[in-house]
Amino acid sequence: PRFACTWALPWERTASAAMMAKGPPVVKPPRPRPPQQVAEGGEATEEPPAKQAKVEEGEGSAVVDGQGEGDANAVDVVMEPEADATEDKRKALQSSVDFDPADMTLNVVPANGGRVLMALSDAGLQYLVAAARANVGIRSGRYLYEVRIMEVHNFVEPGRRSQPPMPKQAVRLGFSVPGSSLFLGESDESVCFDSEGFLISDKKRTAAAQKFGRSHVVGLLLNLDPQSPNCNTISMFADGMRICDPQPLPEGCRGKPLCPHVAFRNLTLHLHFGPEPIAPMPFKCRMLQEAAQADVAITPSSAPKDGKYEVVLPVGVPDEGTFDWLDSFLAQNPHFVELSDRKLVEWALKSGLPKPKANQFKHSNDKPELTFGVPSLDELAMRRVIAAIAPIVPRNYVVMEVKSNLIKAEREQLVRRFTLPCYRRVAEVVVGEPPVEYKQRVQIERLKEKQEKLDAEFKQRQQEKERKQQILARQQEMLERRKAIQAQIAAKQKKDAEEKAAAEAAAAKAAAAEEGEQDGSAKMEVDGEGVKKEEGEGEGTQASQGEQQEGKTGDEASKEVKDEEKKEEAPKVEATGAEVKAEEVKEELPKKEELAKQEGEEEQKQEQKEEPKEEEKEEQPLKAELTEEEKGLWFRPHAVSDISSAVLSSVFDQFALPDNDEPFDEIRYAWQDEVMSRQYLKNWVLKKKVTSRVEELQPSEWFYARLSEWQKSLQEWQLKQKEYKSDPARHEAALRKQAKKERKKQKVEQMEAEAANAEAKETSEGNEKKDEGEENKEEGEQNKEEGEEKKEGA
Repeated sequence: PRFACTWALPWERTASAAMMAKGPPVVKPPRPRPPQQVAEGGEATEEPPAKQAKVEEGEGSAVVDGQGEGDANAVDVVMEPEADATEDKRKALQSSVDFDPADMTLNVVPANGGRVLMALSDAGLQYLVAAARANVGIRSGRYLYEVRIMEVHNFVEPGRRSQPPMPKQAVRLGFSVPGSSLFLGESDESVCFDSEGFLISDKKRTAAAQKFGRSHVVGLLLNLDPQSPNCNTISMFADGMRICDPQPLPEGCRGKPLCPHVAFRNLTLHLHFGPEPIAPMPFKCRMLQEAAQADVAITPSSAPKDGKYEVVLPVGVPDEGTFDWLDSFLAQNPHFVELSDRKLVEWALKSGLPKPKANQFKHSNDKPELTFGVPSLDELAMRRVIAAIAPIVPRNYVVMEVKSNLIKAEREQLVRRFTLPCYRRVAEVVVGEPPVEYKQRVQIERLKEKQEKLDAEFKQRQQEKERKQQILARQQEMLERRKAIQAQIAAKQKKDAEEKAAAEAAAAKAAAAEEGEQDGSAKMEVDGEGVKKEEGEGEGTQASQGEQQEGKTGDEASKEVKDEEKKEEAPKVEATGAEVKAEEVKEELPKKEELAKQEGEEEQKQEQKEEPKEEEKEEQPLKAELTEEEKGLWFRPHAVSDISSAVLSSVFDQFALPDNDEPFDEIRYAWQDEVMSRQYLKNWVLKKKVTSRVEELQPSEWFYARLSEWQKSLQEWQLKQKEYKSDPARHEAALRKQAKKERKKQKVEQMEAEAANAEAKETSEGNEKKDEGEENKEEGEQNKEEGEEKKEGA
């Protein structure tokens, strides 16, 4: 049988009756056949037996190739690993599979009894993922549910200056543990397939299946049957055909009930839980709606027994445990949904958007000022949509607005949104000294932060130390290599020198031997010729002549002997010089080797000395401890404040606790009673007035009137100055006028100085005359007194 597959519809093919007799097949994408071997002459030869088509029968599977040599359309057909389900007479599930509002994100809108899921897509919500988890979890057995993409939405961001990231369509289908994160694949307690065919769990993506798209009926099969060879696996089907092998479940999903879970964006999904599958499966399998009651676990509904949902407004002092209290409250009450700006930012990050940049001046925990690069997200325009949709969908909410919950007018505005009779509005006052349990939790968190910081520093030091050790090891390795190369070079030089010296010595010896042989043969020839000559001359030669001849011959012989001795000594000297050079080279090489050995020994000794030091310096991770000051802290400090300083300075004097005249059904005081809480907030406001800057200080009308006059005069002066600089004649006239004024001024000053001098002179003369008159007067009085004394004496 032939199975022709295409990329777009790889599952719209059926097998023949012969193949169905052996078991339901699974069609895989076509695999190209190897080319035929061509012999000389152009005739095709048979392929080797290893490359021929064959049928492999193993553990319930068979591989069948198409007929015909080189058939490109031939594909592999594998036996379906899942067997038909047997009849189950146990009690079936009585309730319907549904979606609880507490297990859905705020932008999910269910329709058609929860079988159709749509997502809101206004004011930036098109960038956020919508997720929903069913209320029925599978504990054992093998069950199926189906999903179909009904609608695809395409959105364009209006009024953008730069090109922001387009809101792409995405879908993930899988299972998760009840109570786990709504974002599929974030932890090992959830497992899913995406539309690209990746298996995702614990933020890890693995290629495992083929792609699926619009108008395909996708089936998710979960096998928890302990009697099945595929127990603890998940499989995916498209239009009734298997598109992936059974994939093992992560460890976090084993031994726990698993609920159907979908996460999507810019799509509309249709979910089908039974009783019969939309797309016929290649084997008999029950759907989730037909599951046995003993094989499933139903998640309790979040609806309260009295029908009243709570809307809690926490009222707390900024930077005094507001969000820490909220985190602990949500941990103790997981069925509550937080409504806050920080939750919207977290939602955007988990939806795949890049981490935004924060405006440090305006950024705060209460009102984050972030830059995603998308206008609707930067403005957090989705607040408006969430504020409109939240009261319509009954849930337990925590409305976390630090500033607004402390101001009476804004607090009343928030409370009046939840006017439906299904809500019970509660003000939770978290002001004053916290209880001992909270203080202990703060100390534990603070100690954990310090320990993490110390561990990070220790890890960084260890990495730096390891890096240095690696550098030293590389340097040591390079040094050893250099030493080995130098040793090889020295050995080669030594060998070459020895060979050269030996060659020179041998050559010198050979040359000396050749010269000695030549001299000996020449002497023998001379001696022979002399003997022959003496014999030829006759015996009758005179004795005197014979004596002279013998004396002459003796002198020549002695000279020749001396010459031969000199010639023999010359090569000996040359040989001796060569031997001396060889001996010098031999002596120098050991010296170099000894120096190298000494250097190596010194380095080894130094390394041996350094090793104990390193062992001594081996440090252990430090253990964090709290100081006395930290033990006395009530609240944990944070890098980002709850309210920015500018906003806090302008509104802190309006802070007030809830009163009985506000539209609350209950006012609860979590830490201290009402009297102590109000007194604590009053003291906090008074202290803040002393240390805070008055941001709303405005000038009076008198200041603005004087400022306008000054600005008007300044404009006139500037205009006159401009005219003055633009006209040269006026400029010269003004200069002359200014010079004239200066001369006149100097003249007036000179006249005033002269007048002052004359007046001073006159004043001094008058004073002198006055002094003289007073002296004459005193003399006259003295004379008068003397005359009276004389008269009395007479």
